[in-house]
Amino acid sequence: MWTREDKRLRGAWLNRIQLFRVLSLEQRGRAAIAAAIQGQDVRALRVEVARAARQLSLENLCGAKGLSLLLRGCAALLQNDRDRSVRLLEAAMQHLSAAELGGFANATRFQLGTLIGGEKGEALKQEATDALFSLGASNPINLMRSLVPTLGLTG
Repeated sequence: MWTREDKRLRGAWLNRIQLFRVLSLEQRGRAAIAAAIQGQDVRALRVEVARAARQLSLENLCGAKGLSLLLRGCAALLQNDRDRSVRLLEAAMQHLSAAELGGFANATRFQLGTLIGGEKGEALKQEATDALFSLGASNPINLMRSLVPTLGLTG
C-alpha cells in the first residue's frame, strides 16, 4: 500500500523522468536541424525533426508544446517556407514565454526578428539580446545559437 509520502515521491520521480524525455526529444530535434544545415542527409533529418516535434507535442509538460513549435519553425525555414516558419516561431515564442523558458523564448524572438527584418525585426532582435543580458548571459548570441540552430538564417 502506498503512503502519502510514497505517492508524492513517486510523482516527483515521474515528473523528473518526463522532463528528461522532453529535453532529450528537443535536443534530438535540434541536433537533426544542425546536421541538416551542414548538408547531411537532409531528407532523413527532416523525418527525425518531425518525429521529435510530434512526440514533444504529445507531452503534457509546460513548455513542451513551445519546443515542438520551435522545432517545426526551424524545419520550415530549412524547407524555405519562410511564411510558415514565421507563424510557427510566433506561436513558439508565446508558448515558451508563458512557460517561462526565457532562453528559448528570446532565441526564438531573435530568429523571428531575423526573418521579419526591417525596424520591427531589429527591435525583436534587440529585445531578445537585452533580455538575455539582463538575465546574466555574457554572450547572448552564442547562447541563442546553441538553442536555435537556424539562428541568423533568413530563409
